[in-house]
Amino acid sequence: MTSDRIPSKLVTGNFGKLKITLSPFTYIAEHYGDVVVPAGFIFDGASIPRFAWSLLGVTPYDPKVICAAVVHDWLYNSKTKSKIDADNIFYYIMYYQGFIPKAKMKIMYSAVKAFGGKAYNKKHKDVEFLCPKELINYIS
Repeated sequence: MTSDRIPSKLVTGNFGKLKITLSPFTYIAEHYGDVVVPAGFIFDGASIPRFAWSLLGVTPYDPKVICAAVVHDWLYNSKTKSKIDADNIFYYIMYYQGFIPKAKMKIMYSAVKAFGGKAYNKKHKDVEFLCPKELINYIS
């Protein structure tokens, strides 16, 4: 994982209760290839049940997990990687960033691995999660 890196800054805006990427966001993964989340991607952050927020010490849009969450959400919605790869990339981003203790990362990874199948298998139309025309609302 020595070459894993995040070369761009994650810039988001509010989109109702969700968030939207305001510029492309890139994660370079040594073993999985580059992942580029495009501008205009609408996402819901880390899917952490409210009861687990204090247990894990993070909330869905917490800066400690937001990069891993947006990439994971993009991979689940776009299907550009397998579920296994998407889940592993989620873990590796958290590992690479080093903001979360390893035991808590493993809990989060185990949860997406065990319970993410329904979300990954959901059929999406691009218009449901990729809305670049919505970016006009953020241009000054």
